[in-house]
Amino acid sequence: LKFVRMLAWIGQRKLPRTCRGFASENRLLLGLAITQPCIGYAALRFDTLEPVKIGLIDLVGLDASAKKTEALNALKSLRKQNTGATWVVGIKQMARVGHKGSQYFKTADLIRLNGVLADQAERIFKTEPYDIHMRQVQTHLGIQAQSWASRRAMFDYVVAKVPAFPVVKTHNNALADESLNMTDAWGCAVFAKRRRRVEEMRGDEAAVASIKAQILQQRTLRELEQHAKELREEGKMRESKEVHDVWARRVQQEVDKKLFAMLDQEQERQQTT
Repeated sequence: LKFVRMLAWIGQRKLPRTCRGFASENRLLLGLAITQPCIGYAALRFDTLEPVKIGLIDLVGLDASAKKTEALNALKSLRKQNTGATWVVGIKQMARVGHKGSQYFKTADLIRLNGVLADQAERIFKTEPYDIHMRQVQTHLGIQAQSWASRRAMFDYVVAKVPAFPVVKTHNNALADESLNMTDAWGCAVFAKRRRRVEEMRGDEAAVASIKAQILQQRTLRELEQHAKELREEGKMRESKEVHDVWARRVQQEVDKKLFAMLDQEQERQQTT
């Protein structure tokens, strides 16, 4: 592989370059995307999305135990280089393979590693990682392509937006999958910020109560709530709870949808000022 404009590598076998310092009050984002044969990572500043460090954790030739050790050492190294930061972490949700065979076992190995990283990232960075679905990220960014084309479209979007974004090419100058890992990681970091901002907005109890009051006027939600009440009055407690749970999920989904819309409006106002 030909490595072009690489910002940094982290891990025991790839020594990291020195990273810029930053004020201890700053928050940082971290996106992780795990695929064969490496983990893409992107550390960005929370407020500006300015890159702090972007690169790959090399897993080539390692068994499952060594992959875990390499990955965890890399994450610990990243945290140590940024002592005092408050982190928000997003990890790319892995697609499952439903059939047996070599690809199944390779994917199952990565799924296990993904689970380990999610668990250990909470301990290392003192925050529960968000499980990021790339389709949601791409939809948010306005990317409509499907499958591999969507990853390439994501790459084109990120390299156009982020100056000097690291790119990995093969020996014949074709785009390598490692590049897509890093742009996926960037997308995970950006969407993790979106998830955290909505969580913070949920802390405004008065605003959420006002939104919820409007949402509860929707006919379908009123009918669900009434149906749960009727089942409870008939003594069908299990059925009533099931309907009520559906109602509660629908309400929360509608509240979140409204909060995301408010967040988008806020960002649009900031971009025009």
